[in-house]
Amino acid sequence: GTTALIYACALGHADIAEAILDAGANVELCDARGYNAVHCSALWSRFGHLAKTNRDERQWIQQNEADLAIAREHTLRLIPTFGPRQLANSALGVAHCGFETIPTWSLLWSRIASASIVCVRDLNSQELTNLVWACATARVTSPRLFDALANEVLERMDSLTPLAVSMLAWSFATARHDHQDVLSGLAFAASQRVQEMDSADLARTAWALGRVHVGDEA
Repeated sequence: GTTALIYACALGHADIAEAILDAGANVELCDARGYNAVHCSALWSRFGHLAKTNRDERQWIQQNEADLAIAREHTLRLIPTFGPRQLANSALGVAHCGFETIPTWSLLWSRIASASIVCVRDLNSQELTNLVWACATARVTSPRLFDALANEVLERMDSLTPLAVSMLAWSFATARHDHQDVLSGLAFAASQRVQEMDSADLARTAWALGRVHVGDEA
């Protein structure tokens, strides 16, 4: 067997191994006892960060997608033990890796969606935003999940940051589910925060609202 720590080292990523150690990995534990939800989350978070911030690393990850099958299978097995933070962080990391068009990853996204439906209310606002973005980016097709996410966003609308408003608008527009109510709410929230938004926030929001033709009455 192999722990998450050994797996990361075998792939040549000392920084990922360090992240797993920071998360509390025990270097003496084997698969059955040592690879848990925290390790999964740390592993995917780090892979996602590398894919997001380094073009060469993203290319390496995508070219070696088959080598990540072990981590994917461990994650599938452990998803029932994931808390809200592990679900959101893992989803975000996997989404950044860019595997959304590869059929072998569809089951992982289906399991993430199913597990997330029951814990949406336990996500903090950043985790909520990350999960919506990740599922939209990965082209997850789960109306139940997006309905639950949309309802939660509507309840938290007044407390969302300008960045969260723009990311959520982009995500719901990209997902293309029928959530005119949440997009109208996000349009209004953006109009109230426009002075706080940077150019990237404004561009994302304008693209999103233009794509779904949210009316001026929002």
